[in-house]
Amino acid sequence: MADKVRIKLGNRPRVKKQIAAYLVARYAPGATLAFRAVRTKTGKRTSAVYLARATSADLNEIVWLPEGGLTSLLHEIGHHRLEGHGKAKSDMDEIVNEALAWRWAEWAAQQENLWFDYKTADSSFATYTRSAPIKINWRKKDVF
Repeated sequence: MADKVRIKLGNRPRVKKQIAAYLVARYAPGATLAFRAVRTKTGKRTSAVYLARATSADLNEIVWLPEGGLTSLLHEIGHHRLEGHGKAKSDMDEIVNEALAWRWAEWAAQQENLWFDYKTADSSFATYTRSAPIKINWRKKDVF
C-alpha cells in the first residue's frame, strides 16, 4: 500500500501537483508522472500518456499539463489503466479507448470527490469524432 499523502486545501499549482502525485500513486502505480506540456499536430499544448511497449521493461509515462486540470490527468491515468502497453490498432479502437478513458476518469473523480469538467471532456472527445456525431453516455452528468 502506498504511503499516505498529506494534502493541503487550496488551488495553488503546488497543491495540484501534490494531488496529481497522489492520484498517480493510487491509480497508476506502474507509471511515472511528468509535469510538462506535449504539443499536438496543430501546436496545442496538452497532456498525454506514453505507453511502453509490451516487450520493454520501461514504465508508462503520464505527461500532465497542470493548466489542463485534474480531469485531464484522470483521463490520462484512464488510458494507462485501460490500455496498459502498446497502441490502439485501428481508428475505431482509438475512439473506443478515448471514450473508455473518459468514463473511467468520471468514475475516479467521483471516487476521490473531485470536480469533473464535462465540458472539457466532451470537447476533447469531439476531436476524435468530427466526422460522426458520437457522444459519451456519461453516468453522472445532469443527474442532479
